[in-house]
Amino acid sequence: MRGISKTRFAAMAAAMCLALLVAGMSFSGCGPSGPGTGDHLRAKEIDDGATPYNPEQWSCPVTPWMSEIDPDIYVDYEGKRVYFASQKAKDKFQNADEQQKNGFLAIVEQEGQAPGQGGGKGSENKK
Repeated sequence: MRGISKTRFAAMAAAMCLALLVAGMSFSGCGPSGPGTGDHLRAKEIDDGATPYNPEQWSCPVTPWMSEIDPDIYVDYEGKRVYFASQKAKDKFQNADEQQKNGFLAIVEQEGQAPGQGGGKGSENKK
């Protein structure tokens, strides 16, 4: 730290950390173009004539942490359409028992809700 004051060094270090944090958020989907900003396809935007299980669905219920829905991969469940990211995810849903399906559907139900909101579409249908 020769030739540079400790205060200036601390300020530069803080600025560097902030820049890395912002860059990391952008790559992880938390930045300005990530989930929650409307840059992904939602079920209500798919014009296939079906009634979506949740019009706000945008992520795959089997792999919600990493994949958006594909409008061509879906299951009609209880008269409503659930979309998936891959054929493998769709197969996993179809082969799941009712308890597992309810877990996957709970993920779909939560999309578009403010944090802390409970109950959702289909909660009254759970056994």
